[in-house]
Amino acid sequence: MGLAAAATAGVLSKGCSEPAPPPPPVYSPFAGEPKSDRPNIVLYISDTLRADHLSCYGRTPQTSPVVDSLAQDGVLFEHCISGSTWTKPSIGTMFTGLPARVHQAVAAEGNIKEVIQMEAYRVQVLREEFQTLPETFKKLGYSTAYFMGNAHGRPEFGYGRGFDHVIFNFVYHPGVQVEDAIRWIWESSTEPFFIIIHQIDPHGPYTPEEHYFYDLHGTTKAEASQIMDPDQAERVQLFVDEYDTVQARGAVKTVTPEANEYLKMLYDAEIYAVDSTLKRLINHFKRIGIYDNTVFAFTSDHGEGFREHNFYGHGVLAELPYHELIHVPLVMAGGGLPKNVRVSQTTSMIDLYPTLIELAGGSSPEYVTGSPMISRNGEVLVDQNRLGYTDYDYYRADLGVWVTSVFDGRYKIAVDKAKNKQWIFDFESDPGELKNLYGSLPVETERSLLAQLNEQVERYDKLRQQFGEPVWMEAEDGVHEELQALGYL
Repeated sequence: MGLAAAATAGVLSKGCSEPAPPPPPVYSPFAGEPKSDRPNIVLYISDTLRADHLSCYGRTPQTSPVVDSLAQDGVLFEHCISGSTWTKPSIGTMFTGLPARVHQAVAAEGNIKEVIQMEAYRVQVLREEFQTLPETFKKLGYSTAYFMGNAHGRPEFGYGRGFDHVIFNFVYHPGVQVEDAIRWIWESSTEPFFIIIHQIDPHGPYTPEEHYFYDLHGTTKAEASQIMDPDQAERVQLFVDEYDTVQARGAVKTVTPEANEYLKMLYDAEIYAVDSTLKRLINHFKRIGIYDNTVFAFTSDHGEGFREHNFYGHGVLAELPYHELIHVPLVMAGGGLPKNVRVSQTTSMIDLYPTLIELAGGSSPEYVTGSPMISRNGEVLVDQNRLGYTDYDYYRADLGVWVTSVFDGRYKIAVDKAKNKQWIFDFESDPGELKNLYGSLPVETERSLLAQLNEQVERYDKLRQQFGEPVWMEAEDGVHEELQALGYL
């Protein structure tokens, strides 16, 4: 039969009264179940990821092709400000919708740098008075799972509340985390579901697998390292081997621009690796037919310094919460959200909790101070700059020594009341935060900025008092070693 005859036969067969063959079965754990009227939600946290090292935020080479695709398929928030410069308080904000000043799941007893001298590790935890993000999802009928690779988010610190399924592993390969999440979806979850995957990379040490480095940079690590002389290469290797120890930080304190660039290449290759694991998850969701009914929220807890202000790493190594530490990516896509939208206004991580709950069709607890950035019907609700509020806690429970900062889209003001010091940076003329303008701006401008910051501090202090004193617990054996390996001790 020729092609024309075959085409004619096909047309004739369609005109007959015989019923069309049934569609092939969907290869899905939820096949045959009624489709949920609420989206699945995946919160994907890449630890220590500063926004400006993603290619969708302007980085070259293309470090994040998968996140770039998500941004084209959804909403990218260009200026999202984290609640802290290190993991524990920043994810406390994600889990409670409150700044560290209120949730107070922050410190260890005494200075965290002195904890190494102690036999036990006493740590502040999320109090039961706070309804955590997963607990709110449970109330909405979601099945919930948590795959955590950072010691600061251990479930016994309060971060496990509200989850049906928890896997915490200090040595948790990102690819294994994704496979564990896929297995849980098939074996245990129901729709709708809420998942948090918190991957440790690109947190130091920067040790990307060779093939990721080559695929991103088109050269091997050994070849790329030749831009440094032997002494510089030795210093960089010490930093990689003993990330964020006193010795390592001292070794790279005066490295050359070439050595600094090589460290960034290692960091970028780890970002590329994280991006690849996200691709594995997204592709699986597409194969089993649930991608269109799933919201992916990709973000980070904080950033990383590369000597922009004379330090490497994060935590409280800097004098202030500079933007390399608190400007984090936030991309949300799927589940009916609008496509290819970039929000240029400033947003805050305080708004993430109410946004995710809004998309699930629920309401946040009344004490949550943030507000949704996107409505359930997909409308972007950010039409002006929101205040990016950050607590800089020095790993201390004493709020009196904290530095607080507010970013309004143009000016960042930071205040250290204990030292009676103030800083103001104008991002229009000084995006690198190199010139403190406090004392040189018009009096009305400075008064307005100070009033803005003080209003936030007073608001949060008043709210904190409703929840009483922080709660402490003795950490289990092993957490001391875990935190030491991360460079916090």
